[in-house]
This record gives sequence, structure tokens and C-alpha cells, in this order.
Amino acid sequence: MSAQERATAGLSVEPATGDRPEENERLLCEVLAEVLGVPEVGPDDDFFGLGGHSLLAIRFLNAVRARRGSAPSLADLFEHTRLADLARVLPAPAPRQPLPMERAAPPGGAPLSFEQERLWALQTLDPDDDAYAVPWAWRVRGPLDLAALRAAWDAVIHCHAVLRTRFPEVDDEPRQHIDPAPRWSPVEHRTTEAALAADLARATARPFSLEKDLPFRLDVFHLGPDDAVVLLCLHHIVTDDWSVGRLAQDISRAYRGRPLRAPAVAYADHAARQRARLGPAGAPTPCGRDAVAWWREYLRGAPAEVTLPPDRPHASGTGGAAVRRIWSEARAAGIRSLARRAGATPYLVLSAALSAVLAESGAGEDVVLGCPIANRPLTAVEDTVGFFVNTVPLRLHVADGVAFTDLLRTARDGHLAAFARRELSFAPIVEAVNLPRHPDRNPLFQVMFAQEHGTDALPSLPGAEVSAVEPPVTSSPFDLAVAFVERPDGIGITVHYRSARYDPATVEGFLDRWEMFVDGMESAVVHPRAVRPADPAPAAAEEAPHTGDTDGEAVLRVFREVLERPDIDPDDDFFDQGGHSLLAVRLIRAIRAEAGVQIPLRRFLRAPTPQGVASAVAALRTGRAR
Repeated sequence: MSAQERATAGLSVEPATGDRPEENERLLCEVLAEVLGVPEVGPDDDFFGLGGHSLLAIRFLNAVRARRGSAPSLADLFEHTRLADLARVLPAPAPRQPLPMERAAPPGGAPLSFEQERLWALQTLDPDDDAYAVPWAWRVRGPLDLAALRAAWDAVIHCHAVLRTRFPEVDDEPRQHIDPAPRWSPVEHRTTEAALAADLARATARPFSLEKDLPFRLDVFHLGPDDAVVLLCLHHIVTDDWSVGRLAQDISRAYRGRPLRAPAVAYADHAARQRARLGPAGAPTPCGRDAVAWWREYLRGAPAEVTLPPDRPHASGTGGAAVRRIWSEARAAGIRSLARRAGATPYLVLSAALSAVLAESGAGEDVVLGCPIANRPLTAVEDTVGFFVNTVPLRLHVADGVAFTDLLRTARDGHLAAFARRELSFAPIVEAVNLPRHPDRNPLFQVMFAQEHGTDALPSLPGAEVSAVEPPVTSSPFDLAVAFVERPDGIGITVHYRSARYDPATVEGFLDRWEMFVDGMESAVVHPRAVRPADPAPAAAEEAPHTGDTDGEAVLRVFREVLERPDIDPDDDFFDQGGHSLLAVRLIRAIRAEAGVQIPLRRFLRAPTPQGVASAVAALRTGRAR
């Protein structure tokens, strides 16, 4: 077994090199060529000049660590983009100790990863929400062997156990229950070209029950002889962009009847290792405590809401729409050129520009964006299908009159520091910062900015032409979710937005301003302005009847039991007293068992105190709740 194969399997390896620069150069060139899939890389080559980006940077550094036992930091790579320069700042090689990849199979099932746990709580609290359905649709022109497709997907889900996992509660905690022999079948439909988009949207919008359902659905829409659209809809709790490439490869192989190679590490083992490293919310390890402390300081004083000033106030629901554009190759070349000269990536350039335009549009000087980032800390999990994406808040102070080139340097340094601490899940960051909650507002940030990779991955089916179908947009969990993908002909831009808050013209106008800023950003000077976001109309006082103190006493008792705090008072805020998303699930279920009333999540977040919840219980019981 080669050193790379041993490393991928999680086994210890001897240091591959000594500490001489020429040996370090040779190692870096070999590893980068392997990661990029090119025949050769030289010491004078520039990482970003070869097409490197943040995701490839993480894969590259993981592979160096697997070969050498140590690796430079992400900041080192951005500071020394030429491989010969990077070779001179490599840390000393070290024997690589086997990392604990626990084969976790406790009686009640394996625990969830922290990222999965957050999605589980959101879906459980709002079971009809389809915001975390991931549609993957492809059109097949030519013969489609439905039996072979079914057998292929069956082989895939047996190769990747996370795809046949349900998530029941065991002793008040969500667990992964892997079904050894799941029963499922593709669902066939007849449709027309005119009805296809609506049919895909309806199929995507069907909610998942994470406790009862398998986390996927496979629908086939027949438009005519040898013409069909396959919709594979997965819940985000079991997949991410990185995983789609592996799924496309595996479907292609299995459709031809070829055997599949199981990943070295199952997703459940990754979740167990993550928990061993960081510790649970109530008892973090030293590593977990240090991470929480850093994020608490980084986000100290951050605003509760940073968004594009909306057309309408907050409204319930995540219904959404999308705007799409293609930026020219000339504009893309300008972005890449500035990124190389600034020691940055196109993502860092565009995120700084997006923050600047938000600030100038009325979001104020203190801008926080959300960034989904791959959290695959080991080469051993690069072939593992699952939800490895963490959400990192990226904060940038946009001072009045700042030159954009200076703002970009600030963004690069601050964002790299945040990226380096991507291992801590978003939920404990939210709990540590503890900004005021709002039932219709994502905590910490309301604008997501992502770079998409592998979105064009498609299976290969013999005898048929397979092409991508734009997935339907039925929801947006954020005010704005801005994404870009680098293409041969330029850059593709997609903005998902909450249609209850924004008109299409507002989003189009914002995109126009972003484009104009990008075209002139090298000489731009930023002038932020603060516009107060539209506030919800004040809620009328609920005239819920009070049946003595029965509801109030029962709800207060449940708060005290769930929080394990006998000193909770009627006006104490659940989150200020240590509550978090999993405890909120437990609290709402306990109130339902005690009072016979289901409190909707948004109603709970409107007044998360015993007194507020007791009023909601009384109002819901009499049918007067809005």
C-alpha cells in the first residue's frame, strides 16, 4: 500500500520528506498535480494561477498533511501562492498518528454530526418547510432503463449508508438509524413541456419526515418516447455540493452493472470523531471551548440584522424565487486578475464587493455574511457522501471613504481567520453570541454568499444524452442567498430571495449595483449608509383567556425541567437561560404533552418566555391565535 493510500485509509505514515526546500518543492508539486488532476506542476507555478480556489486549497492542504504529517496554514498558502515560496514556510514534518475514526454503533444509533443536528432541529420545529430539500434534476434524451436506474441507486445507497438513514429521537436526542434493507421505488409521472416546471416544483416542495422517511425521493417524469427528466431530491442532512460529484460517478458505474467502492470512512464515524474532538454543547473539550471563545469575541457587538433594505416587513414563511445572470468572461478575467494581485481568491474579492454594495445600499457599516464552507478535515472523508458543510459568519467593517483595495486586504485577513476556525458548528456560535432572535430571521446573518462547485456533475448513461435541468426554486431560508459558479464562458450568478420581503425589481436593481461596483472596484471608494430595515407591524396584544394559573404554572414547570434550572421566572428568556435549538424541540414537545397544544416555532420565538408561551397556549386553545 502506498503512503497516499495508507493516509487515505486513516493509517499512520512516515514523513515523506526531510526539511530541504527542494524536497518540499517536489512534494508540493506532486500533491497539487494530484489534487488538480493535471500531469505536472512546477515550483514556479502559482496556486491561484492554476485555478485554485478555497475548496481546492482545503483539499490540497489536507493531502499535504496526509503525505507529510504536517501542512502549512490556509493563511500561509494565501500569503505564499508560488509553490517554491510555500515550500520555505512548511512546518517541520512529523509522524502522522492514526486519528480516531470511531466505528460508532451504540444501541440507540449513532449520534448526528453537529451540522446535521442543526438541520434536524430546524426541520423538526417546522416540519412543512421545504427549504432544505436539495433537488438534482437531469434530462435523459434516449433510452432510459428504469430497472437499471433503480438498481444503480440501490447500489449507491448501500455503498453510502447515510443515504438510507432515518433520524428518530432516542431518549430526547436525535440518532442515526441506518436501514439495512430499505424498501423504496421510483415514482413515474407523465407530463408535458409546459407542465414540467410546475411538476418539478411540486415534487421538490413535498416535505421530508426525517424520523419516518428515507432522506431521498426519485421521481421520473416522462415527456415522450425516449425523453424523460429524472429528479433525485435529497434532504440536505445527507448531502452537499462535494457529494454530488461522487454520486454522479457512482450512478454511472452502477447503471452499467459495475461494482462500487465503499468510502474509507462512513459518515456516522465522522460524526463520532467530531463529537470526540469538540465535545457536546454542555461539556466542550478544550478545543471546543477555545473555538467558542474565538467566535464570541469575533462577533462581539455584531448587529442582529444586516440585509438589503426590504420592500416589506418580516413575514412568516420561506417561499422564494430566483434571479439568474451570466457575467462575461472579460468581467471574470478582471476579478481573477485582481484576486491574484491581492493574494486572494475570486470568492474573497466578490464577498468584499458584495459587503461594500450592501453597505452602500443601506445595510450599514458592520456587515456580516454567511459562508457555507466544506468541513472535511481529513483526506479520508473526501470520498464520503454526507453533509460536511458548515456555515461560517464573515464580518467586515466598511468604514466611510475606505478604498476598496484596502477593504479587500482587511476582508482577506479576517475571512481567512474565520475559515481557519470552520470546524465549530454554526449552532454553538449562535448560542455563544446570543443575539436577539426573531421568528422570521436567520440568526447572525440574513445574506448568504456561496461559491458553487460540482453543480454541473451529471451521471453518464449509455446510449442517452444527459443534460442538467435547472432545479425549481420554491423557497429561500435567507433574505438573500447569492451564489456564483465559474464557467468556461464567464461566471454564473444566482440570487435566491424571499418573495415575501422583496420584489423582483429590487433584487435586479441590487444586482445591477453589484455589477457596476465590480467593474470599477479597483478604483472604488465605499460610502456606506444606514437605512433602518422595515420593521414588522406591532402585534396586537393577545386577549387570550386565562384559566386561573393552570397554564402559567404548567409552562413554567416545563421550562424549569427542560433547562434544568429551578430558578426560572415567568419573564426569563429561554435562550438567555442556556436554551438552544435541540432544547427548544424538547420544550415544545413537552408543552404539547402537558397542555395538549402544539406551539408553532415562530410563535415560540416571538415571546420565548414562560409567560409568553402560556399566553400562546391559552390563545391557541381557544382558537383566537393569529
